[in-house]
Amino acid sequence: MNVHAAKPEILGLTGIRGIAALMVVLYHFHPLFVTLIPAWQVFAPVGKVGLLGVDVFFVLSGLILCHVYDADTRSHSVFAHLRFLWLRLARIYPNHVATLAAMAVVLGGASLAGTTLGGNYPVDQLHSHLAMTHAWVRSPGQEWNYPSWSISTEWFAYVYLFPLAVAWLHLRVPGWVHLAIALYLTQSWLYIANGGWPRDLFPILRILCGFWAGVSLYGVWKRTPRVAAWCQRHATALLLAFLATVLVLPAFLARAPDLMMIVMPLLLLGLTADGTRAARWLGSRPMLWLGRVSYALYLTHAVIERLLEWWLPAAAFATAPLAARVGLVALYWVLLLGSADLLYRFVEEPARVWMRNLRPRRDRLGEVRP
Repeated sequence: MNVHAAKPEILGLTGIRGIAALMVVLYHFHPLFVTLIPAWQVFAPVGKVGLLGVDVFFVLSGLILCHVYDADTRSHSVFAHLRFLWLRLARIYPNHVATLAAMAVVLGGASLAGTTLGGNYPVDQLHSHLAMTHAWVRSPGQEWNYPSWSISTEWFAYVYLFPLAVAWLHLRVPGWVHLAIALYLTQSWLYIANGGWPRDLFPILRILCGFWAGVSLYGVWKRTPRVAAWCQRHATALLLAFLATVLVLPAFLARAPDLMMIVMPLLLLGLTADGTRAARWLGSRPMLWLGRVSYALYLTHAVIERLLEWWLPAAAFATAPLAARVGLVALYWVLLLGSADLLYRFVEEPARVWMRNLRPRRDRLGEVRP
């Protein structure tokens, strides 16, 4: 299999990534917005559901990777897997290192200025962050660039779960089995999160449920065209239902997260076709831009949060005139979206292109060399 063969971008799935990133940002920035605009408290239920944006990313990861790398037909060779890992490293590592360095600069500057920022930043654990293994065997907590715990678990999925997915998809399991697994796993995480599982296992259990649900959705897409076609025909209704479970229903219905995790996999299947209204909206220029910078936004928002805690703390403006507080919220968004765009343009894309062009080759003994 030629891993360089470009697949057309599925615009609807790119756009939904932007919504998932906004969900996570709203979850973490909710306390700041409430401090500045107390009426924002009405969105508290929405903020809680926002944390599930991470699970949308995980399911998308399994689905899109299986599509891009033809998981049901690709080679099982060690060389093919090493090449896959290199390409994934090119995708996630530059932003991870850049935001980790940015967080260190913010923390160092605040320390020199005599300001102590929230969170825990153990120097003796930096090596595991650089190796992206920091969330493999323990609960991530608020350490360094705290959203990167999910990048660590993504790396776990690339190393261990993706080759299992390739083998699984080669078994030609019926599509209805894949659908049942996808729906079961997206629900399972909610029960695991509310149960008595050891907290140290949560990151790996979460990626296992989400990533494998995405793998199963790919199986549905390829094995059960009727189900995929039904979801594609109803993609607009599924998108509206998804947005309702994120923006409206949490204020009235305690089980809104359960509904969201049922609708979400069906919506992702529906967005695999570009011709629907939902896909066209999510593939519009603003949504496409948001989707493309979503990874950068996800990793930079914690750095911006700490920077604001140092330079423009919300508590210091809690009694300022309303116009000033609204202006400060607007400034927060400018910093969030602006920093994401800069990281995407000047780090993520150039570094990814450079690393992807470093194609490994085999020498005469069959060893892989850069």
